Amino acid sequence: MDQQPINWTLTAREARQEILEGLAKNQDRIEARKVALLIRVHMKYISKYNFAGVDSSFPGMRETICGDYKIYYKIRQDQVTVTGIFPIDILESRKQKKSKEKLLNEEKKQASRKKKS
Repeated sequence: MDQQPINWTLTAREARQEILEGLAKNQDRIEARKVALLIRVHMKYISKYNFAGVDSSFPGMRETICGDYKIYYKIRQDQVTVTGIFPIDILESRKQKKSKEKLLNEEKKQASRKKKS
């Protein structure tokens, strides 16, 4: 399979830059360089094997895990477009928050049904 060019959206580029700057600021520059290299190598692999990631819950999107980060991308005819990169812990906390909200809504519905009965 031929390697396709990788195109980062502005949002994804800014998120990647924020992650790398945060690492350089909070930890050390060597760690930031390691993560940058890991992302670069990972995306080079994705550019060659587009379907290496899994289908995302977002229509038409795929996702892949790269270290402590989840990368979302779309496969186009002539390129791979990266649409987002997020730390996994942030995504997990969002999922947990949504699950808690869903449980609370279900409990409220059950309580209102009991009141009606």
